[in-house]
Amino acid sequence: ATYKLGVRFEDWRGDGACYDNPFGSPDPIPASSPPEFQHLAAWLVSMRRSVAGTLVPHCGFMDAGASPFLLDGNDLSAGRGAYAMHVDAVRLAHVLRRRAEDRGVTHLDALVNGVRRDADTGLIASLYLEGGGEVAGDFFIDCSGFQRLLIGRTLASPWESYADALPVDSALLLTGPVKASGPIRPYTRARAAPNGWIWEIPLCDRVGRGYVLQAGRLDIDQAVDEARAVLGEPVEAGQVLRFEPGAVQEPWMGNCVAVGLAAGFVEPLEATAIHAIIVQLYALTAVLSPGLDLRSPVRKPYNRQMRRFNRTVRDYLVLHYLGGRTDSAFWRQFGGDSRRIPESLAQWLDVWGTRLPIEGDFDGHWRLFGARHWISVLQGVGRLDPGEAERELSERGLTLQARRACDRLEARHRDLVRRAVDHRTLLQRVRDGATRPA
Repeated sequence: ATYKLGVRFEDWRGDGACYDNPFGSPDPIPASSPPEFQHLAAWLVSMRRSVAGTLVPHCGFMDAGASPFLLDGNDLSAGRGAYAMHVDAVRLAHVLRRRAEDRGVTHLDALVNGVRRDADTGLIASLYLEGGGEVAGDFFIDCSGFQRLLIGRTLASPWESYADALPVDSALLLTGPVKASGPIRPYTRARAAPNGWIWEIPLCDRVGRGYVLQAGRLDIDQAVDEARAVLGEPVEAGQVLRFEPGAVQEPWMGNCVAVGLAAGFVEPLEATAIHAIIVQLYALTAVLSPGLDLRSPVRKPYNRQMRRFNRTVRDYLVLHYLGGRTDSAFWRQFGGDSRRIPESLAQWLDVWGTRLPIEGDFDGHWRLFGARHWISVLQGVGRLDPGEAERELSERGLTLQARRACDRLEARHRDLVRRAVDHRTLLQRVRDGATRPA
């Protein structure tokens, strides 16, 4: 595993520029309020400077190839701010399985080839297994991925497609040279390509890559040629994964809840799938109890929350494509087809054309992205007006205070980057048992 401090988006406007969307929150402002975050962001937008790059220290760590941990003398201090991990999914699954079994969970490796429903209630009573076994239960969690064996095939939860807004529907895995030395980037790269985008995920001994694209626009050989041109490396085609962007409208039906890919999938951009699982489980455990009447209306607000959550993720990902790139038919469709912008996003784009997003724009406890994340992408794709930002700030008389606060934050972040441990060095110390980061 490696540390992930955010995502760097490269050439999404077709001009060779990049922007960062780091994890974590802005550092505390070194002054009493006002100015607040929104005022500092407005000043930075008015000056055409990166909001995330100035207010969040992670961008400096990303530039330096550093970990989020600092050296105090010879001691390693706690991590600085939020971070995620790039993991080997197969290995992680084995670890989670062992931990579950250690806690008393029974693991049964078998194929489900049928479902029995109660004749009176319609609830799922048991699963038929290949070979003649049967597993009965009171409550079922559908983790069958894109097959959606229970929530889709059995219970027929309505499907809400996002294909009109997000046309990508395939991921071509790419294989390439193994890199066992040199710097390890502490972030994911999302590199725009003629017919989609390419991810680069750094692990300790290799870099995972894949081309997310729209099937039908090009064949595998063309996709590989485009990937080689973007990456500058002799990659080869691997497995092709197909998906339809969308979600089930009722992830909880009767005594079954769909979690993960069974509940829906938008697309790989911003790696929202694992975080979505966590949100789904937190929301479920907040209302699930041993004595719950499965015919009660408690599932209705859960389903509403998940629909709103999924549509917000959809809108957020659509925004990434709205940078005005026009060098291929794939990119031009986002500028010339109004269907590509959901009405819910279009309404907010009108608002944010006159002011920056604020936290109050994003309701709901279960969400992935707040105002800072939206601002990072809006600024990255050129959807924020520096003139409006300057007006917004000058009307409050906070221009000078905002500039001084940003200067102090930048000085603080330079010091943090200077003390940060190199990413590969930290990972080697962890593997050697010399360091156990918090």
